[in-house]
Amino acid sequence: MKVFYLGSNIHQEALDIFERTPGSVVVYEEIDIAPVRPAVLRLVDQGRAVGINRERIQASLLAAGAAGGDARERIVSAVLNDYRVFLLKTRFTRVDHEGAFASFGYFSDVVDYALHFNTKFKPRLVYCSYTPHTVEAWIFMRTLEEAGVRIIRLITSPLPWVSLPVAGLAEERIKPLSSASMSHSPKKVARYLEVLNGSYDNALPYYERVMGAFSWGAFKATLSLLAPKNALKAIEKRLVFGEYMKVAKPFDTESPFATYFLHYQPEMNTIPEAGLYCDQYQAIVKVASALPQGVKLIVKEHPSTFTKRCDRRWRPKGFYERIARIPNVLICAPGANAFHHIDRAKFVASIAGVCLTEALARGITAVTFYSPRFTLFPSSLVVDASSVSISELREMLRNICARQSRLSENEVAECLLRVAQSGYDGSDDESFIPRAIMQAAMNSKRANRIAIQDVIDGTLS
Repeated sequence: MKVFYLGSNIHQEALDIFERTPGSVVVYEEIDIAPVRPAVLRLVDQGRAVGINRERIQASLLAAGAAGGDARERIVSAVLNDYRVFLLKTRFTRVDHEGAFASFGYFSDVVDYALHFNTKFKPRLVYCSYTPHTVEAWIFMRTLEEAGVRIIRLITSPLPWVSLPVAGLAEERIKPLSSASMSHSPKKVARYLEVLNGSYDNALPYYERVMGAFSWGAFKATLSLLAPKNALKAIEKRLVFGEYMKVAKPFDTESPFATYFLHYQPEMNTIPEAGLYCDQYQAIVKVASALPQGVKLIVKEHPSTFTKRCDRRWRPKGFYERIARIPNVLICAPGANAFHHIDRAKFVASIAGVCLTEALARGITAVTFYSPRFTLFPSSLVVDASSVSISELREMLRNICARQSRLSENEVAECLLRVAQSGYDGSDDESFIPRAIMQAAMNSKRANRIAIQDVIDGTLS
């Protein structure tokens, strides 16, 4: 039995494949199925689709009770002794009226629900169209993993049109895989490198193009709307922006420095994928502690933090001040050109953002805290800071900062071609560099459709 979790990537073409394929079961969440509800309900009637919403979980357990036998306690402990579980709940829960203890009880119910599922269907493989990042989906899939079920998922790659397959959710279980489709797109890679080596305005990702900068005019316009919720969000953003401006300082970019690019939060790249480094302070303090003498670390905020919704839960009071107190760390003033801070940097660090691909394209070493995205790059191009000690990182950064030459363009291009060959490409010649969110969504769905067929055929396992 093979299980498929598509999340928001669920679509009719994929469901048509499942309907034609015996031995497949779909796991879904109610929030995702509105456009394809009739097809999902047909699978439910056939006993081949299972929802993982709270009402269904708790109703099921009233009748079934706990599950898992002798392994249950070990599995509950392995899944729930994970701070990411509570962080994932807060991602979608603005105010927690239940409290941590009641939540812990519910999380245990989700584990039991997944164990009953495992007993009933006996799956040998689960395919996830991306890393699960709702609390129910994360707990459900981690439970199956601890019960011995193989988990395969797609993750974002350094190329915006390619998704990479990996096995495993828990850090110690993550292994790179290769797609069977062997997408090979040298022209796309060459064009993307050309864009990234051009001006910042041309290279700007679509999600930043559509956003306007923060201004008091926009703030007042929001307040004028008869929508208290929107007004509160605008006030919240202004408070965070004010805290940012208190510690942001100009910096002489002629002096030796490296740049750390903050991620917008919450997002899947940090929670759950980054583990400990979802608190980006942990990544920044590690890099700062390993810097060679005389080198500063410039921290640049993600522009979407102030152009999209700025969530106080992920930029809490004191967030920027805490970072600014780290020795040798300065917070960059807003509005700075990202390429200016890439081109003059000794290296560029982030969890796994587009900025790292931009740095590589422009000849600058990347330092990542999410290595699965960069497994096809040698350590001479990309340093995995998450898996080394501060002492080891210090030696690596010393060698990088002492180097006078830029990275080899050919070596970077060859690595990106390996990414294209190892992943799933759902784009066409027009959409491979997405210009709108719909293009990116369609690319992801098409890539998943190819991967789903490979899983069914057994060529991705």
